Amino acid sequence: MKRHAIAAFVLSLAFGSVHATPYVFEPRHSEGVMRWSHLGFSNPGAQFSRIEGMLEWNAADPAKSSVQAKIPMSGLATGVPDLDDDFRSPAFFDFAKFPAATFVSTRIE
Repeated sequence: MKRHAIAAFVLSLAFGSVHATPYVFEPRHSEGVMRWSHLGFSNPGAQFSRIEGMLEWNAADPAKSSVQAKIPMSGLATGVPDLDDDFRSPAFFDFAKFPAATFVSTRIE
């Protein structure tokens, strides 16, 4: 609960009293990170260099806020070229068939 309160506070500082105006992510200034457990021995990661989307922040009632994002899969990089090739293949994310990942919030807490 404390983390949610801190996150809400930080967002309220960042976005002030914005109610109806969405904050549009700037793709050139946005990135995402994913991490996974590799057989319990290591936790490698990958970065997504561009994220498109928006945050509609309601400072008066954060539960009425929403987030949506589109992540072009072509921006995924692990730093390991062979792993990048594996991720692009049909065995993993199949970039040819699924060129983007999307996220749409169902609730904000």
